[in-house]
Amino acid sequence: MGVIFIMKKQFNKNEVIKKNIISSNKYPLIITLGFFLIFSYITFFHHNYWWSDVDGVFYLLTGDQILDGDGHNVHIIDAPVGGSVLYASIGSLLDNGFLAMKIIALLSCTGIVFVSFYIIRNIFSFKVALVGQLIVAFTPRLELNAILSMNEMFPVFLTFISLFLITKKHTNLRYLILISIILGSAVMIRYQPGLVFIGILIFVLIRDKKIRINITHASIMMGIFLIVLSPLMMYNYSTYGSILDSNPDFYFYSNAEIETTEGNKILEDNITGEKVQDIIYFQNIFWENYFYNLLYNNPNLFFNFNSAEHNLSVIPIIPFVGMIPVLGGLMYYLKPKWNKNNYIILFSSIIITTISVLLIGSFEKHFFAIILIPMIILIILNKKNIDNRLLPLLIVTMVFSVMISIIPLHNAKHWFPVWIIAPTLIALFIVEVIPKIYSKLINIRNNKKKIIKSDKIIIVTLILLVLINVGYSSEVLKFYIYEDKYEGIEKQFIKTLSGVPLQERGIDIKEMGDFLSKQPDIENSYVMSHWWSMPYYADSKYIYTEFKEGVEGDDLNKYVTRENWNSYDRWFSNIASHPADRYDLLNLKPDYIVYEPNTTEYLEAKQLKGYTFKNLGQYKDLEILADIGNPSIPNNFELIYVSNSTGAVIYKIDYSD
Repeated sequence: MGVIFIMKKQFNKNEVIKKNIISSNKYPLIITLGFFLIFSYITFFHHNYWWSDVDGVFYLLTGDQILDGDGHNVHIIDAPVGGSVLYASIGSLLDNGFLAMKIIALLSCTGIVFVSFYIIRNIFSFKVALVGQLIVAFTPRLELNAILSMNEMFPVFLTFISLFLITKKHTNLRYLILISIILGSAVMIRYQPGLVFIGILIFVLIRDKKIRINITHASIMMGIFLIVLSPLMMYNYSTYGSILDSNPDFYFYSNAEIETTEGNKILEDNITGEKVQDIIYFQNIFWENYFYNLLYNNPNLFFNFNSAEHNLSVIPIIPFVGMIPVLGGLMYYLKPKWNKNNYIILFSSIIITTISVLLIGSFEKHFFAIILIPMIILIILNKKNIDNRLLPLLIVTMVFSVMISIIPLHNAKHWFPVWIIAPTLIALFIVEVIPKIYSKLINIRNNKKKIIKSDKIIIVTLILLVLINVGYSSEVLKFYIYEDKYEGIEKQFIKTLSGVPLQERGIDIKEMGDFLSKQPDIENSYVMSHWWSMPYYADSKYIYTEFKEGVEGDDLNKYVTRENWNSYDRWFSNIASHPADRYDLLNLKPDYIVYEPNTTEYLEAKQLKGYTFKNLGQYKDLEILADIGNPSIPNNFELIYVSNSTGAVIYKIDYSD
């Protein structure tokens, strides 16, 4: 009987523990479930056509080509082949690539929302972690990526798991091994988690004074990381002759702020010839672009200096404001000692940095240095106040920022691997700093000391942030899903109230793809189009075009056969086509051309009476395709489709003469 009593008591004790665990996890689970349900509905009932996230089609199609045994002709410029193979495999299993990639994105973003709570909880209180999770869940860019079929979010989710492990109070070797496996797997999909791994390695080396143990652990991590990556490296070497099959010159050529004609020619040769040369020539230009990326272009996407459409700021519609809670939270956490020496060092760094920016650089491009350098100095001066649970996030963020600035980022989503530092510090600022500021202001106003409940202030602050971000997010989602362009707050409000039905973007591509899918022998025919989703819907082969290649005034037959395209345009078209023709062996030419005058980014440039392209090529020549009665259209171009809603046309091309 005594044994039974003890067993019953232990059982009751275990039940109480389980209830406490469930109770403590209730709110983060509710937030996660709410996020999943809302964006499941949007994903499966409102995002029905592959349009804005057509990059996902590219990865899916290249994965199909690799699985078909033709990986030798594939060239993915900005990512390893692992993601493509994964998406194509799951797409084949579900018999629906679009659905597969939507599910992966949705589950990954849901996982990010869930894990974010536990990353922050490793460092701060339950309340701070819950506020941080809410900030993550209501971030418009994360919500957008939850519905888009892209290549980013699964490796970001894996990265968040590794950050959860490294921020635990006691990180043992088992956790470090697991981190190496997770990040090694993530790097097989996107390269950015590799920078996070480097940051974690640095943290492991400097986390305490046990130098020998730290070096041993770092060496083990590096070994396991390389073992996990070895299948990718062996595949790349056996297929392409190098362990990495990417070329950063592509980013310099396509996105560099500072460029020269001679430099662009060298870059074109490097890219199309898949080689690296004339590095010395680029040293000055490289450093100019590097500091522009480090101090303006890339942080602009994080904080919003002037990028209202692409940023991860907590208040995305107002420039610069998002920096305040991040820096305020960091300052509060550091609790710097404001003594004479610290004042001198801090103000000296501000003065020296400001003078350097004004004399050597450009205030417009490098002003962020005046904020960044003093903050780094402040962190160094107060490093003893930094707990080993927050330190890895700070180190990883700094390492990532320094290394990623080699290239100019063009989308805020590229910051996601290290973005968790922002919601963490913002949550700390909201929970700890804002109530104190409010209390002081009230006490000064009333000239007496009064204790004010902080929860009310926190709730009001969160409600304001949520309302701002929900409004912004709804407009972002409407833009990406529907034919709805942002025209200012007042006009958007009127449009919303008017209840005018919106047409979902991509429906015209689906209709044209369905039409082409019924053409004879379409599976062996090439369709020339700007949209990667066209071959997905048409079940055809595909030639990529931007409608700006070629030589102005050339015959349109020379355009479609790519006879006079420059080497770079032809190279990019080859690797972006399906099947890809990396080495230009197939001499691709289309059986059909799909021209969409009113559904491409070129219409906006045309309406602005200015063009945004380095080389317009035959863009103006091709406009006659939309004028279906124009006598200048070649006789071998047979019009077979006209869209009444968009003006898009499809021509069948006959090469028999």
